[in-house]
Amino acid sequence: MSLTEKIKAELFRKFFHFGVVFGHFIIISFINFWLGFALLILGLVVVYIFRHSKVSKFANSTRKRSLGQYYLFVGLILANCIYIFYPNNLALIFAYFALGISDVIAGFVPYFMAEKTKINGKVEISTTSLLYASVVFGILNLICLLFFRLPLVKAIFATLLLGMIEFFSRKGSDNITVPILGYLIVLLLV
Repeated sequence: MSLTEKIKAELFRKFFHFGVVFGHFIIISFINFWLGFALLILGLVVVYIFRHSKVSKFANSTRKRSLGQYYLFVGLILANCIYIFYPNNLALIFAYFALGISDVIAGFVPYFMAEKTKINGKVEISTTSLLYASVVFGILNLICLLFFRLPLVKAIFATLLLGMIEFFSRKGSDNITVPILGYLIVLLLV
């Protein structure tokens, strides 16, 4: 597969990732939480069908990759389950935005870097960009976070901790760990 084809496949995968996270966030925030929850479960089933279908472009672009697409839905489902029992809007917003923005940025940075050093089975610059995006995202959203009374130090701590969690997760499991632990970290810090 050429570099151009890899970038196209990654672009499609990250567009899917971004669309699922923020599309679902809009549904649960502005339409109905339970409808969004049901759509997550339906999405998990659809991804399973597409991954095992030979006619799908999605299946062809992701078949040899990790199980990250499954984990994306599972992570969001579990974060929403935690929200059902321990509702906290700030924690849910943080979990979605950390997964939706930082992970998408981390997926693209390696394609624009000349040297790709692998550490822990991951491209080093990818995780570095996730840490950078998480910190920048935390700082840019301080106005919102301070509105909910989450101090700057706690916001930066939460984003750095999520960056380290992403680094040590394997084979797409960061799609589970980032939303769940992001939710729990903010829940504990508030």
